[in-house]
Amino acid sequence: MSKRVIVTGANGFIGSWLCKELTENGYHVIAVVRNKHSNISALAHLKHIDIVHCNSYAIHKLPRLINEDCEFFVHLAWDGAAGDERGDFEIQLSNVEASCNAVSAAKECNCKRFIHAGSLMEYEAIGYLTQNNAHPGMSYIYKTAKLTADFMSKTIARQCGIEYINAVISNTYGVGEISPRFISTFMRSMLKENECALTSGEQLYDFIYISDAVKAIRLVAEKGIPYANYYIGNREQYKLKEFVVKMRDIVNPRAQLNFGAVPFDGIILDYAELNTGRLEKEFGFIPAVNFESGIRQTLIWLKDIIKQDEKK
Repeated sequence: MSKRVIVTGANGFIGSWLCKELTENGYHVIAVVRNKHSNISALAHLKHIDIVHCNSYAIHKLPRLINEDCEFFVHLAWDGAAGDERGDFEIQLSNVEASCNAVSAAKECNCKRFIHAGSLMEYEAIGYLTQNNAHPGMSYIYKTAKLTADFMSKTIARQCGIEYINAVISNTYGVGEISPRFISTFMRSMLKENECALTSGEQLYDFIYISDAVKAIRLVAEKGIPYANYYIGNREQYKLKEFVVKMRDIVNPRAQLNFGAVPFDGIILDYAELNTGRLEKEFGFIPAVNFESGIRQTLIWLKDIIKQDEKK
């Protein structure tokens, strides 16, 4: 009999790939999506999956909708994860409350573990906002909300007796990514031969292809040490400029890169506090898709999507 797991935000980019990864590895997935109007096309072909409609603000009602014991709970749902809504404090505070309620829901579903979708931006918030004379932009509303959700959810999980793990997800990319994140945005811009305005690109960065990211999340959910932070990314990081040049050379060598056109007002992470080798050390996990290969796969899909959009 398949083990049952809960995934919120199941029809999102990471969520849909994670549901595929889990169902292909012997799990029956309770895929939680916002409502009956949610686009579930990325989930429709999967076997061993049940779709449950429940938005983040009603997550406390989830146990009554499932009414079955589950193995673990992966909480990916988060409103306002990109764009201007990152600076909307009401949306971000609601996300924090939803994360806390999700832990309580996991307890009611008799889940043994709760996996919180963390972010590198938690570390940026700690590193920058604790400095004297910090002048944060509005995106720090989102960053501090992710940090707060982690700390509060972890505390509630401890009181509930649920094993808690924070999966600190690096910059994921790949087939199916439509949100205005870095790779998606600049690949489209490069294809149009628009000038790409960037920071100097000297800060360290990391990108992980989506299939590798969800495999790592599954391993963490199955085998991770309770109350630990696991970095979902590569062991080594490189300057952002190096990634951008490689991407440009694959996507469109004619695209112009204007490094330094955008001021960098954040903090440069050195990744030392993230223990980036933990996945390999504990699980033998090494990403299978390198950056160049991932960009090529994404490019094939993106060109097809653009053609479809042009026909509409």
